[in-house]
Amino acid sequence: TELSSSVATRSSSEEPWKKMHLVFSESNVHFHDESDKCQLLQKISLIGATVSASTSCTESDSQTIGRVLTVVTGEEGLAQEFFFEDEFDFFLWRSSFEKASVICGSNGKHVPDKALLASNTKQSDYASTVDVSVNVSTDYKMCTLDPQGIESEDTWGTIRTTFKQQFRLSGGPSGRIFRGDEVVQLDLL
Repeated sequence: TELSSSVATRSSSEEPWKKMHLVFSESNVHFHDESDKCQLLQKISLIGATVSASTSCTESDSQTIGRVLTVVTGEEGLAQEFFFEDEFDFFLWRSSFEKASVICGSNGKHVPDKALLASNTKQSDYASTVDVSVNVSTDYKMCTLDPQGIESEDTWGTIRTTFKQQFRLSGGPSGRIFRGDEVVQLDLL
């Protein structure tokens, strides 16, 4: 699984949240400067890490404003917190982090997914998850009120609309559907 997104993060609960561009790839989280995504600031390995989740609430009315993932790396015992306002993003990053933290053999080497599934004694213990991304695109032509039959003269422009929606279908005894933001993107061609 590869993910990339702008995420608020901090290394201590006393520090303020700082937006960074994160890239998750092959059990590693790469921290990049938000303004210069080519500049690598930090990299942590999630193999053997402890991943925990909590809810972030406002102090005045205990209303949930987001979710926090806390990762404590096994090698140095360093903690890093990640803040997510969007529930879908939270569950996507959380499941990726948790999978990376446990896919580790006794010798510390990465174990492929098929080997991990084969090592499970009960197939019912494995909760399947499906990530769905829907992109629907339609082109619309803007024309004059009284077209003359010459398409190049009658057409003023073309607008492309793209509808984007993400879902996560989680299995297991407490299976759920999580829905991400609905986005309609308009492009003038």
